[in-house]
Amino acid sequence: MMNTEIGARFEKYVVGLLRRQGLAAERNLLYHKGKKRTCQVDVESRSGIIFSHRTIYECKYICVGNSLDFNRAYIQLGEALLFTGYDDGVIVTNSIVSDREKKERHYGMRIFDGAFLAELRFGQAEGSLDFLVMRIDSEIRRTPYNPDIDHLFRHKYL
Repeated sequence: MMNTEIGARFEKYVVGLLRRQGLAAERNLLYHKGKKRTCQVDVESRSGIIFSHRTIYECKYICVGNSLDFNRAYIQLGEALLFTGYDDGVIVTNSIVSDREKKERHYGMRIFDGAFLAELRFGQAEGSLDFLVMRIDSEIRRTPYNPDIDHLFRHKYL
């Protein structure tokens, strides 16, 4: 699979997980300020009816053998938060992040890694963490993909 295809599948998978948690979630958004300033957001969610809490998710699908560039993801997420004025940011990855809590404190934002996604998806399921993360990866790869519509942006204006 090409990077753009697996990235789109991963974002759609994350949207599905968020919706199962009762959140209103969308993906592939392009925010506009003025005539020339834009910012792309992978996934966003909203919770609450009267006082809405808005969260941006920077999704990073990592192939086996590669590692996540936290500095780059942190900068991308930080720029999106500043641009949109949203309340919260989360880095989401399919890989297992060592010292996740330490990295969350260091970067000042939450990280949903493969272990967190597996717990969110399967709860306290039986089996090794590696097996559950492989199941997550299998589900991501089976997520429906339509190149004609999955790369279209939803335009929003601030």
